[in-house]
Amino acid sequence: MSTEMIGECLDLSKSFGHQRVLQNCNLVLHKGELLGLVGENGSGKSTFVKCLLGYLKPDSGSIILHGSVGYCPQEEIINRTYTVAEHFAFIRDIYAQHCSVDANYVNHLISEFRLKDYMNELIATLSGGTRQKIQFITSIMHQPRILLLDEPYGGFDWEMYLTFWKIIEEMCQLGTGVVLITHFVYDNKRFNKIYKLKNGVLNEAN
Repeated sequence: MSTEMIGECLDLSKSFGHQRVLQNCNLVLHKGELLGLVGENGSGKSTFVKCLLGYLKPDSGSIILHGSVGYCPQEEIINRTYTVAEHFAFIRDIYAQHCSVDANYVNHLISEFRLKDYMNELIATLSGGTRQKIQFITSIMHQPRILLLDEPYGGFDWEMYLTFWKIIEEMCQLGTGVVLITHFVYDNKRFNKIYKLKNGVLNEAN
């Protein structure tokens, strides 16, 4: 892990009406670092991530992100009317407007997640776990510098869970900074730091 800072939020606060959802949250992400962000439902996790991505405007505070960003949301956002091949081609063309996409890397991901036999299948016909693989690959196929993952391995079997972590470790070794958002953390030792968000307040877990 490098000491180079690639993402930072300072004193981030957000309210909806009279309800304070985030209160002066601070987080720093370094190159190659893996952070866990843990919180129960209603703790403010989704609001925090949407502020980081620019989907929501915070009431106060600042956000700095250096480089390309990948995001794998908890809700499914892939188009089920496409085949798997059509989906990846469509996403590749979108990314290509802003950054290069290495076809060899995409093929590597497809192979690692055992999707080769599904490329001509309609996404609508695939299992939830297979669609989750597609969604995860979609978030990283442009090899982002910063990666935000919201419950990214739901529906994975054990083998695919281990493959997920293999890919994350490879990305961190190459310098990607990763923030994984979840209700609870397995494999605590994988993380450089774990933060807990409770009642809108973000603190580093012990």
